[in-house]
Amino acid sequence: MTTDTRIESLETQVRTLKRMLLGVFGLVVVGVLLGWATPRTSPDVLRSKRLEILSDNGTPVVVLEASRVFDSVDQEGHFAGKLILQNDDGKQNASLGPGDFGGGSLSINNKDSVTVVALGSSINNGGSAFVNNSTGKTSAAISSSPTGAGWLTVNSKDGNRVVALGVRQDGGNVITWALDAMTITSRLPAPK
Repeated sequence: MTTDTRIESLETQVRTLKRMLLGVFGLVVVGVLLGWATPRTSPDVLRSKRLEILSDNGTPVVVLEASRVFDSVDQEGHFAGKLILQNDDGKQNASLGPGDFGGGSLSINNKDSVTVVALGSSINNGGSAFVNNSTGKTSAAISSSPTGAGWLTVNSKDGNRVVALGVRQDGGNVITWALDAMTITSRLPAPK
């Protein structure tokens, strides 16, 4: 084989390799362009046991999770959804989730993560609302009684009941209040 033949053979091989390289590069470019041009679809369902939305510093500020709930009927417990909102310093602002008596509850906290407002279902499947002072002691409460009637209580700063208004089981009214160490009770008869 002469030098000219060898050089011509090498030039042919280099040309062939260049064409192959350009072909592969072209296929990669076409694949990338098709990937970008393909419409993206969102999944119909996103499933997870816990979902966290993080702040810029990586702290969860929104948490959505399955929470185990126990009550007097269901000793094994069951799961219910829970939503927690908190500051980026980890202090809880509010939560929405299962209540103590099988229904739902909403709690709103102050800047120190102390619950100051709580709404939920009561033990008799009615509603209840609590307003707490800055230390978490109940200042006022409204709830339904076992008979379905309403109850209102107002407490001292220590959480001790001062005034209670409500309806007895026989339909009569009850008004109680405490002044210092003396308790005064007023009972009105049931309507005829």
